[in-house]
Amino acid sequence: MFNEEQQAYFDAKLKEALDSQAGKLKAEFDGAITGLKNTNQALKDEKLEEIAAKERLELESAKKAGDFEKQLEIANATATKTQEDLQSQLNARDNLLIGNDNELAVSGLASHMINNDPATHRLLSTMTTSGLGDDGKVVRSYIDFDGNQVATDEKGFIEWAGKNETMRNYLKGSDATGGEANGNSGQQQAPNVNERAEAAKKSNDLGGFLAASMSQQS
Repeated sequence: MFNEEQQAYFDAKLKEALDSQAGKLKAEFDGAITGLKNTNQALKDEKLEEIAAKERLELESAKKAGDFEKQLEIANATATKTQEDLQSQLNARDNLLIGNDNELAVSGLASHMINNDPATHRLLSTMTTSGLGDDGKVVRSYIDFDGNQVATDEKGFIEWAGKNETMRNYLKGSDATGGEANGNSGQQQAPNVNERAEAAKKSNDLGGFLAASMSQQS
């Protein structure tokens, strides 16, 4: 039998060994993933080079044979592929810009909420949309529970939320959250999940009711 000091020593050593082993396993795993990514990219590059080499050979053969139709066919195919590759890169860039902007929009709204938790973020993510305008710039739209646009910027949405019976329950500093108006010296208290669900139910607000239910489950 070990005394408490000896037991603590062995426990510490065991934890140290396990942490070290976990660190090594993670490093090996990360290395394997990196290796797979590099291998996949290398294989992709190799395949693309094979295709390009084949096209060059076909083009040279067509030139030597004086086959103008074949040359035109190869040139058109190359131009089409180049255009598709460029479009794919543009789409990837656009998706990245839109996704990042939507995350920023949700984070901005969340900073005004009483609870900055995953359930609130899920709710807010359904009330913000980002897209590209005709000028190629990112534009935002803020919508209500029915999908109707209520604002085009964060300030406008917060103003709308302060007047909405359900959303004002989520806002910091609103009358619905308590505060100086009821003698709490400005300290906001979040309505509990049941209160939010009941308020949404009374106002026939399905979106608010679902959000409150999601919050209860999280």
